[in-house]
Amino acid sequence: MKSCGFVPSCFSCNIMLQGLFKAKQTDLGLELFHQMQDGWIDALDTQAFNIVMKVACIGRRMEEALSHFDTMKQRDCMPDLDSFNILIKGFSEKGDTEMICCVFKQMLDLNVKPDSYTLNLLIKELCKQGRPERGNDLFYHMRRVGWIDKKFVYTQLVDSLCNYGWWLKALKIFVKMIRRGHHPKVSLYNNLVRRLCTGGRIRQAFKLKDFVVRKGFISDIEIYNALMEGVCLAGRMDMAEKLLHEYQHKRLDPDERMWNALLRGYCLLKNVSKALEIVQKIKDKGMVPELDPCNNLITNLITEKKIEEAMQVKSCIQVYQNPCNDTGPASSNEVNNLADLGVNRSG
Repeated sequence: MKSCGFVPSCFSCNIMLQGLFKAKQTDLGLELFHQMQDGWIDALDTQAFNIVMKVACIGRRMEEALSHFDTMKQRDCMPDLDSFNILIKGFSEKGDTEMICCVFKQMLDLNVKPDSYTLNLLIKELCKQGRPERGNDLFYHMRRVGWIDKKFVYTQLVDSLCNYGWWLKALKIFVKMIRRGHHPKVSLYNNLVRRLCTGGRIRQAFKLKDFVVRKGFISDIEIYNALMEGVCLAGRMDMAEKLLHEYQHKRLDPDERMWNALLRGYCLLKNVSKALEIVQKIKDKGMVPELDPCNNLITNLITEKKIEEAMQVKSCIQVYQNPCNDTGPASSNEVNNLADLGVNRSG
């Protein structure tokens, strides 16, 4: 390009930078960047610095990334949203909460508006540390100037706290969210209930169910299904049966999702007799039992030499063996082995 008399622009150099780093030619990319700094082009722009900062952060070289950040400001290239997000993500992966807060405060001081990606990074890091209250000061300014949606912050806090094992803190924020008029998505309720149950907080999960039922913004079937899946996953089948009776007492019919949750729970505990009862109920109601728990049940029945019962379960999941059916995966080895057993036995 230069030999033909063309002066490369910052735009063309940035494309070359991205291409070199993407091809993992880091040394060549840095050499090009240094040439750009030394006056190869008229002026560097913010994108060029963002490119090299991102490469440094990926390599966990945060001091180098900060050096590029400082140089950018010295050369009158104003950091943009991408600049701050790159640094926040880098320090987040390093687990440096203090530097994350420091970079975020600089972002606010320069009146750079954060986006949902920024908030996700901040919330996840604060929840990872189990200290969501540290976000209050950071979020206060954004709420005051109307930069963020409160429902979004509550949702991300609850979801992140659940994922990092802070279930009771997540429950407290979830209730606060509802009381302030922000109705959460069903998926958020499902995640929280499941985490409470598997974390041994069954009592709190039932109290949450009662609270959400009273508020009435989630359908009863969704509320009970989520709790049923949670208690069954936790192996608390006594509570699952209690919940089933409570649901039926409301004159509501359990759907396929609820019956299959019960089936998974009894198969998890290897309670063959109760699992067989559930399979029969699912069949009688014209529904289809899930493949994986049925395969586990078949395996347990074969182990106990109950071939007739195993063949009955197999007949309930023939739908998964139909090549014209797209509702489930192909039949497993357990089912195929059972078919062989049935042939041998009948012979």
